Amino acid sequence: MFTQPITVVLDETASGPERWMPVQEVARICCMSTDWLVTRIEDQVLEATTIEGCYHLSTSCIPRIQHMAVIERQFDADPHLAALVADLMEEVRSLRQQLAFHRRGG
Repeated sequence: MFTQPITVVLDETASGPERWMPVQEVARICCMSTDWLVTRIEDQVLEATTIEGCYHLSTSCIPRIQHMAVIERQFDADPHLAALVADLMEEVRSLRQQLAFHRRGG
């Protein structure tokens, strides 16, 4: 059985219904159980929308989910702490990109 998460590159300009995926599909992509995701949705660690009675997640949250899972696993971290660390990692990455852009004279 395939156990490594799939790295997904997303088109940030995409909009509309293709940006939302059923929780089962996100679980498959991230190699996580649906229960793992639903627990974090219900604990308000992940944001989801309900479409036709089922949770759907934005495709843009897939890297965050993958980071959260790694942090929880490697450090036996609480889901809320893992979410905070994943958010901070993304913020640092974004700030580094902005700094590099300004250093290049952009």
